[in-house]
Amino acid sequence: MIFQENEENTLEEKTRDKRLYSIGDMTKAGSKISGIYDSSINYILYWNANGGLCWEIDKLSDNANNVLLEAKRIRTLAGSVLTQNRISVINDMLADIISESLRTNDLKSTEDLFKEVESHIEKYKDEILSVVSRGPRFKIYRVKGDLIQWHHSKLHESLRKPAEDFNALQSLATSVLPKSQRKAVSRLLSASLSNAFRQEIIQDNVDLFEKPRVFIYSQIESYLKVKIFYVSLLTTIIMLISLLGGYLYFDSGLMYFSAASAGILGTMISSLQRNNEISIDPYISPRGLYSEGISRIFIGTVFGLFIVFCANSDLALAPFKENIYALVCFAFIAGFSERFVPDLMSAVASNVKSHE
Repeated sequence: MIFQENEENTLEEKTRDKRLYSIGDMTKAGSKISGIYDSSINYILYWNANGGLCWEIDKLSDNANNVLLEAKRIRTLAGSVLTQNRISVINDMLADIISESLRTNDLKSTEDLFKEVESHIEKYKDEILSVVSRGPRFKIYRVKGDLIQWHHSKLHESLRKPAEDFNALQSLATSVLPKSQRKAVSRLLSASLSNAFRQEIIQDNVDLFEKPRVFIYSQIESYLKVKIFYVSLLTTIIMLISLLGGYLYFDSGLMYFSAASAGILGTMISSLQRNNEISIDPYISPRGLYSEGISRIFIGTVFGLFIVFCANSDLALAPFKENIYALVCFAFIAGFSERFVPDLMSAVASNVKSHE
């Protein structure tokens, strides 16, 4: 007998043959089907509107009945101790076991069937440290690492932006700030998220995450300033030691060593001044700022040496080529000012071109 699946099938017909159910239907128990895992004439395993695993079964054997009772117990246990992501995994595992129990009479013992599920729950049961807030449709909890996770059974369209703001801010804070500051960040973020979820509709111009955003950005800016300073200082020390080693090894080139060192120090001072303003972009890694600080130290070294080469070649600054103090000053300026050497290069190039 061939059944045609369409909207004209009544609930009674669908109850008699579970294959007639489709996504969006209401089951006999009043649950809306959001996804179908497995179905036959006598049963259907499906996901309800909240993403929970449900079933409707006729002609249940004793073995399958025992499996279902154990599945209900484990589902309840998982819902009380696991995060929503872990619960979804447990539901998938339970669906496999229930489907197998309904399709075959040759079953393992109940203990063996659920051994892997029990192990999974035991492994992750301590992941939730505390439930921060909960409501009829949502739950917000703190997990290991002082991170916040949340679950909402029916997220309204106006709540999508606050949810995205929360995810972006937590991701930014986690990737940049040290673990010691996560607890303070988590408190602010969870309070704003709870406030958002407790509202029915949020206006587009309302920013519920202004307070945690200001706090996170200020903490990141302060942290990056200190981190960039240490990275630049360490690079400067390494470069100066390398230059000093080269000078002592060859026992010559005092002017080159002095000019390169002056260029590095000029760059370091310039970086400290630039460090007062840091542009924070949630989608750009702070490693780019560290790389910029390191590259500027190398540029300062090259610019300092370039000053000596220009003076000794009589291309520029020729009157000062025997004055080590003047060249050191020019090298410092070259490292400090971004435009000094490029402008000097342009002037040299123009002078050479005019004599061709």
